Amino acid sequence: MSSEPAADIVIALEIDDPVLADRLATLLGSVAGLRLAAPGEQAAAAIVARNREAAGGDFELTPRELDVLALLAEGASNKVIAQRLGISVHTAKFHVAPCSTSSTPPAAPTPSHMPHDAA
Repeated sequence: MSSEPAADIVIALEIDDPVLADRLATLLGSVAGLRLAAPGEQAAAAIVARNREAAGGDFELTPRELDVLALLAEGASNKVIAQRLGISVHTAKFHVAPCSTSSTPPAAPTPSHMPHDAA
């Protein structure tokens, strides 16, 4: 067993909205084991939110998903997110899903009458 403490996980923020960027930086900066990347520093992970018009069609989080992301960064559960945003828990889960997956957009829903293996 090593006596050395684990290295911090370095996270880069690339967020066009300065209010959201400051909020997330404050929240993430206070989490033990995380450290925000310095400018130009290599990071293990990045949180990216661009202005939709400037993004040029890349997959982006919606404004509501960004609200959800900020609450997730605070450690809020789906139930707390629903209460704080005035939405149902089901809707909160819907918004949480894109925030907790890879940077690829979720697949389009398949109509229930279509077989799963149909193209």
